[in-house]
Amino acid sequence: MISFGGVRPHATWTPVIANRAWSSIHSINDKRASGSRSYRKRNQKIKCVAALDSNVVEQVGATFPTLAPILLGGGIIGGIFGWRLAVYSQLEYVTASMLTNYVIKGGARVVQIGGGTRELYYYPKGTVQVTFVGDDLNKGLMQQAGISAQIPVVVKDQPPENANMGAGSSADAVVLIGKLSSMKNIDGFLEEICRVLKPGAPLIFIERVAADGVGSIFQGFLGDKSNAIDSAALEKIKSFPGFEEVNWDIALDGQDPHALGVASKSEFPLEVLKKSKKKPDKKKTGFS
Repeated sequence: MISFGGVRPHATWTPVIANRAWSSIHSINDKRASGSRSYRKRNQKIKCVAALDSNVVEQVGATFPTLAPILLGGGIIGGIFGWRLAVYSQLEYVTASMLTNYVIKGGARVVQIGGGTRELYYYPKGTVQVTFVGDDLNKGLMQQAGISAQIPVVVKDQPPENANMGAGSSADAVVLIGKLSSMKNIDGFLEEICRVLKPGAPLIFIERVAADGVGSIFQGFLGDKSNAIDSAALEKIKSFPGFEEVNWDIALDGQDPHALGVASKSEFPLEVLKKSKKKPDKKKTGFS
């Protein structure tokens, strides 16, 4: 008895079985040779299908020049969509990294201006509260997202420039995402941020920066250039007396540049710094 790969066959291969198999093969050949009705019908079906396939190929070949612009346009649109998705993913990654690294871990109270509810999932575990400040906020949606992220949420539907973000020196961090360009009075806005922050606490900002030259064309494909800031806005943060140190880097340069930065509130009261003739030295350095 023959064993195939260690598996015992169901039946023994005997001369009787071999003869039956050989007879079956001859029977099939005889039917083909005699041109049986079923065999002829099967052949006719195969020929019909082959003819149909040939016609379809000819029709597609004739139609392809007409479809070519549509297919090309679809490929370009798909490429732009994929590019935008890749840039968006990179920006989300660096945003998560900024919030995870620069918001204190355990017990932080945060004021967030701009962005959305997805940032709730980027804050360190143990964050006590996030207060959203801005115009036309969806209070119900944000509170529901807070429940999902297990972070208590307070929503203040008001212009961020208003001096009512929170109690003085109560915030462990202020997060600013894509809103600096909409501020009519940047100095007054920064003064309110300093009032709310605890001494030494950070302003974390993530802002789209206007690209130059060819980069501005790419930026038009990737996002809304109307909310992009220029270098003067960054200099406003750097020169503001309420911050003792300002650091920022540019991410996604050449595609959709964003300034990622941290400004630490000075240990000295803002009123004292304003009156001081000599302000503490400021320095702008890149992140390591």
